[in-house]
Amino acid sequence: MSDARWIRVQSAFLEAAELAPDARSAFLDTFCEGDTELRADIESLLASDNWSTDAIADAVHDEAALLLDDRNLTGQRLGPYRVLHEIGRGGMGTVYLAVRDDDQFQKQVAVKVVKRGMDTAEVLARFRHERQILANLEHPYIARLLDAGTTPDARPFFILEYVDGKNIDVYCREQKLSPAACCRLFLRVCEAVSYAHRNLVVHRDLKPGNILVNADHTPKLLDFGVAKLLSNEGDGSTTALPHRPFTPDYASPELVRGLPVTTAADVYALGAVLFEMLTGRRAQSITSSTPSEVERAVCEIEVTRPSSISSGLNADLDNIVLMAMRKNPARRYSSVDLLAEDIQRYLDGKPIAARQDSYLYRSAKFLRRNWLEVGAATAVILSLVVGLAISVDQSRRANAATQAALAERQIALQERSRAEHQSKEAMAAREAEATQRGIADQQRLRAELRATDLLQLSNHSLFEIHDSIKVLPGAIAARRAIVKSTLDYLARLEKESTADPRLRLTLSAAYYRLANIQGDIFGPSINDFAGARESLLHAESLLRPLYEKAPSDPQLLQRWIEIESALAENTNHIGNRGVAEASYLKLLPLTHRLAQISPDDRIAKTHEAHIESRLVYVVNPDQFAAAQHHATRMVQLYSELVRRFPNQLELKQHYGGGLATFGNHAMRTGNLEVAADAYRQAIEIRETLLAADPNNAVSKRSLLVNYGNYATVLGLAWMPNLGRYADSRAYSQKAVTLARELVQSDAQDTNARYDLAMCLSRLGMVQPDPGGESSSLASLSEAIALIEPIYAANPKSTPVAAQLSMAREYAGHRLRALGRIDEAIRQYQQAIADAEGAMSGGSGSLTVQAFVTEEALADLYATRKDSTTALDFSRRAIARAEAFFRSDPNSEPRAAHLARAYAELSAIHRSFGQHGEAREAAQHALTLWAPVRNAAAMFSHRKIAQETRDYLNTTTAQSPR
Repeated sequence: MSDARWIRVQSAFLEAAELAPDARSAFLDTFCEGDTELRADIESLLASDNWSTDAIADAVHDEAALLLDDRNLTGQRLGPYRVLHEIGRGGMGTVYLAVRDDDQFQKQVAVKVVKRGMDTAEVLARFRHERQILANLEHPYIARLLDAGTTPDARPFFILEYVDGKNIDVYCREQKLSPAACCRLFLRVCEAVSYAHRNLVVHRDLKPGNILVNADHTPKLLDFGVAKLLSNEGDGSTTALPHRPFTPDYASPELVRGLPVTTAADVYALGAVLFEMLTGRRAQSITSSTPSEVERAVCEIEVTRPSSISSGLNADLDNIVLMAMRKNPARRYSSVDLLAEDIQRYLDGKPIAARQDSYLYRSAKFLRRNWLEVGAATAVILSLVVGLAISVDQSRRANAATQAALAERQIALQERSRAEHQSKEAMAAREAEATQRGIADQQRLRAELRATDLLQLSNHSLFEIHDSIKVLPGAIAARRAIVKSTLDYLARLEKESTADPRLRLTLSAAYYRLANIQGDIFGPSINDFAGARESLLHAESLLRPLYEKAPSDPQLLQRWIEIESALAENTNHIGNRGVAEASYLKLLPLTHRLAQISPDDRIAKTHEAHIESRLVYVVNPDQFAAAQHHATRMVQLYSELVRRFPNQLELKQHYGGGLATFGNHAMRTGNLEVAADAYRQAIEIRETLLAADPNNAVSKRSLLVNYGNYATVLGLAWMPNLGRYADSRAYSQKAVTLARELVQSDAQDTNARYDLAMCLSRLGMVQPDPGGESSSLASLSEAIALIEPIYAANPKSTPVAAQLSMAREYAGHRLRALGRIDEAIRQYQQAIADAEGAMSGGSGSLTVQAFVTEEALADLYATRKDSTTALDFSRRAIARAEAFFRSDPNSEPRAAHLARAYAELSAIHRSFGQHGEAREAAQHALTLWAPVRNAAAMFSHRKIAQETRDYLNTTTAQSPR
């Protein structure tokens, strides 16, 4: 602004400030004469002048306090933390580097303290708001809140994870990252912001200075001081600009204008950050801090295309950035996930959503991805063109001969016409005869036609299309479309008639295949298990009268086995293991009979092996002999099938699954080396299959399951294991890598997200190396975040509830090891609540999970010298374990669990010097353990059993005779 113009603005402001508020508008109309920019500058000064005298006095007081406050916290202790030196200052507080150096461990942290003079009610409220937001966010790419408290002079502080890193734009520049590498790094930032959004938090101040990249190339999102909780939004506040803290260079138009802020503001800021990472320059450079200039720069000036600033950037990156930074929030990416998805599509060389979806654009992308195939096809087309030219030349030469043959063809056509006329007369006579047969025959013909129509639908809509896409990543939307269209069509066809046996059989087959798409436990599906059960029951009702009339018909028998097997697995999935076991046992003789009826039918012979495999899983864990029988028989059947049909890849996939099942049984019986060997064989088979077809999602998922199995037997604490923890972590990480690939391929696939959560849980549960607790906790926290929405949608699912509860239990263990005791207690308590929430079906795994976590809480409170709470949790665990044992008093694992609960009670009594009660509980534990002979049942109890035995021996020797 020129000096002359500033003098004019100032004089007008001074004159208008003396006027009554209702007279100012008329004065400005006259003074400004339509100069809207001049009027905006004057009004901004008037708005600032309208702050109350108290507000101005407070501001002056605050600034004076900041200037006069030379007190530094360096060298002081804040709880267990010793402050080293100041590392930064912000609007609300000062940040120090500190170290925890108590008896627990040493660890560098960042301490954020409210400045003296800034401890007003508003600032303190904002400070506490930031602390609460951080307490609710646990993500590997977000700096974690570790602790909180107040300084000796009553200023609040909180302890944050210290990130020794560089601003993300500086990191990209110094590392000379390519555009693709920048995008891959940026995807991690998007993942963190998306996680915050899922937890109803908008950051509102995303910028390179709040995103640091450490030496491990990991980004960390910082500073939620101006974040907004969406759940508390709704006042539509339009506070004046000076009261809204933000960084103008990265602020969205709605943030600048004081409009309600949504996640779209973070999308805009992320676009600005990506712009700077790619070009080294800011997307919107603010040259003046006046409100009108900030608003004009942000809300009116369009963003420059990144490629015009930096070479090496193409139109796709331009359009991604520009779509993220559109001035109208409704025209941006509707979520951070969609922004990340477009960036991933750019990296994969696929069409992006942020540009016109033209034919030429898609064609160009297709050619880049498939140049080899297109080149081959082009060669074929060229050869066809050459051949066509030769054919045309030959055609000319043959033209004369053709003319001579026309006369003969004319005669032949006349004869054919007479024959067709006679045929039509004969057809009319047959139709008249059919009409005379009556309405019943017409209905039968119509039913047959409809059955044929349905067969075509099944083959083309389900059997062919779905089978061709089910192994492809990213097919979830297509599978949903198939389900919807097929359900509608089946309903229409079923109204025609179900009296015809052929129609009933075909409808039954269609509903069975539809159920697999809705909720297949073993393969890709849309995760609608309730819908799958409904379709299976419908298929069963359609097939039942046909099967009961001809139970030895191989086609009907095979269809019946498929439907009943799928129903049994659906039943097991919702937690009714006993019902599922009974169903499988009933099916076993039917599968054997089918194999005898159709000895050369590969699929028919596969059913018996599959049912044996499922029985290994669902028989009561105590029935080791029965499980061993089924496991041995299963391996024999699959081995014979692979030898007989060596070129069938699907059979090899099943064989790999059978070996894994055998390994699971061996692990449960304590034969750990046998289990490990079975898993290794399964991995070798499935790695070969995946190498042959790297994009096969089914093969990829099967392999990650086997990696997880192997990792479990190598070193997962809650199962019998070989104690090879480093190897266990390595295979767990392999499983995580494959699971991430599947999620990235299809973010809508709930099964893929659940698989990733299970893999991350396993990685976090493996015993970490010293100092590895934080990394372990990060894996568990990410797993919990993935499982929570799945659990919310399936609150009665036993496997989901057990997985979530166990992940929380181990998160509690890691938090306790890190000294974050209050957080550990919350995780333990939530683990119990999750288990109890799905326990209505009487699941043994959930019951064990609940009382094991209660034992952990009892031990934790004992270390805190809280005898009342410690004993309370210990007795709760005993009561739950006793009820579990009484329901099956012959169960060795249940007896061992109850013995452990009494041993834990004994240990707690000992810690408080209550040796009479301790000896009584210890004796009870040893009495329960005495008859337990199964090694697997005793695996996790061996250490505490020996400690209990040693305690009794010592106290007995010391007691007077």
